[in-house]
Amino acid sequence: MASEAEFIIVGGDAATQSAVTSAMSEDVGLAYGGACPDISAMANHLEQQSALVVFVDVDSAPDPDRLFRQLELATAQHPTTRFIVLARELSGGLVMRSMQAGARHVQAKDAIADELAGVVQRLVATATAKSSEAGFAVTVLSASGGCGATTIAVNLANELQILMSRQVLIMDLDYAYGAVGTYLDATGQFGIADVREQAEEIDAQMVRSTAVRFSEQLHVMLSPVSTGNLDPPPLTSYRLDSVLLACKQGYRATVIDAPRISMEVAATLARASVLTLVVMQPSVKDTRMAKALLHGLRQAGVPSERVQSLVNRCRSRRMVPLGDIREALGVQNVESVTNDYASVIKSINYGAPLSESAPRSTVRKELAALASQVQARLVKHNGSA
Repeated sequence: MASEAEFIIVGGDAATQSAVTSAMSEDVGLAYGGACPDISAMANHLEQQSALVVFVDVDSAPDPDRLFRQLELATAQHPTTRFIVLARELSGGLVMRSMQAGARHVQAKDAIADELAGVVQRLVATATAKSSEAGFAVTVLSASGGCGATTIAVNLANELQILMSRQVLIMDLDYAYGAVGTYLDATGQFGIADVREQAEEIDAQMVRSTAVRFSEQLHVMLSPVSTGNLDPPPLTSYRLDSVLLACKQGYRATVIDAPRISMEVAATLARASVLTLVVMQPSVKDTRMAKALLHGLRQAGVPSERVQSLVNRCRSRRMVPLGDIREALGVQNVESVTNDYASVIKSINYGAPLSESAPRSTVRKELAALASQVQARLVKHNGSA
């Protein structure tokens, strides 16, 4: 089998393939792994042999929209591979679409000989050695407003840093309220919006320097609201893949609190996460919303085994039974968290996780157990915690 340090080309005519291979022979240090006719063939190749760089010729695609959808899936599944789009003409729309799909660079074909080697050398210099050595992400989605997803996200992140004794980042994608910043009483000048809008490449150092420290091992990437922007533009998937890759390079775990987001953004996050939690309350309305969310994630290609429903605020009375919720959702993978209003409110009022404000509470013990399940899932996923 060839060395892991290789590059492959997707599509393109003979002239384009020759130009790329010629440019890459100039002391770049990567072996040519061959050409694939389309993204599907490339996916099969990457299942057998890793590639550090993949060149994708969009001019040769019969259906560019389909190519970009496939490319978005591929970039999420192979976060340490650098995808470079090749095109005859670089329009603003093409560059935007390529970046949204997770490409790291868009290269004009007529400048391949002069520019490509330098571009690849810069991208390879920031690549992680192996995906198994990088961190992982957990996304927390909410079936409805007020279901307690932020409480789950904050305390899951905190329990993970305790369990692993490693630095953990919690990312606040609540563009409406900045709930994580409010929960932890965290403020700062910069946050996730500033990282996404950077002109240069997003890397681990940029993420770490932007995040604020709640404690030595728990850092917070603030929402625009928490940095003083009370009217931010809508959250899209633009550059989210690049942000998540940088987070994984900078932190052992990244927990993403993502309420009130589009299905496109939810799918982008879920595809890049080892686990996605769909938090809901034990009600008919939340069950219906969670079912629609689960269906949307399946349609977007997110494996069902990487999605888990979590019923929050469970109580013995006036609730839809868990058995009925499982039946309605059509899944058995449904966990629950006890309704412990007093402990959670105390935690929020103190601006501290449950491990500090209510360490012996039942809800804290359940969330610590959830963190242990996440760690076990990581070990199963790549053999390392």
